[in-house]
Amino acid sequence: MEHYAATIPASAEVIDSLKTFSISPFLKKEIEKCNICLENVGFRENEENVKLSSLPCEHVFHHLCIVKWLQTSHTCPLCRYPMPVRNN
Repeated sequence: MEHYAATIPASAEVIDSLKTFSISPFLKKEIEKCNICLENVGFRENEENVKLSSLPCEHVFHHLCIVKWLQTSHTCPLCRYPMPVRNN
């Protein structure tokens, strides 16, 4: 018998309220890659408008990566910090 774990998405309100920002020089030392897509967050001159988002646990990801993640799972991909879920 196979067992499938159901995932619970975060609420739309939580996703819409993510703290979002652009790359700044101070982040160069703190963040090297997005731990969802595993790509560099982009510190080249022409990538300063890359949008990043942080969760309440202070982990930072590409904005589009974490939005897609939270649409299927309500926990941080690194530390499993629980975000509020949708009300059905």
